[in-house]
Amino acid sequence: MTNRVSSVGHIQVTDSGSTTTLEIGDSEYITPLNHIIAVQREKAVFFQNEFNFRDYAIFFRPISQTVLNEDIRMTTTNKCSVISVLKIDIFAISVSGVVHIGSSETLRAESRIKNIRHLLRERPPML
Repeated sequence: MTNRVSSVGHIQVTDSGSTTTLEIGDSEYITPLNHIIAVQREKAVFFQNEFNFRDYAIFFRPISQTVLNEDIRMTTTNKCSVISVLKIDIFAISVSGVVHIGSSETLRAESRIKNIRHLLRERPPML
């Protein structure tokens, strides 16, 4: 990895989610990880320790990886050793999102979300 200087004049982020990474400069590894159980109920009644990650397979399934069976040859020429950015305005960075101004050796982000909705049963219309 070629080391370069990263220069940012102004950056503004309005909103960012959990495990969001905002990095200015070089990094060897960026690995944000997020596991979420999101529960929505019509009647807001919640109990402590009601849901456990171990009860949902989505949090333990292996993530399939793309296997490249071809040689990739890449030549990079950096005519300047500085990454220069004048201004960045970001409205939102989502869960396990990455904004990186610089060089990175490895970036691996993972976000697993289980959405649960508990709705009240519909009542028949009154006559």
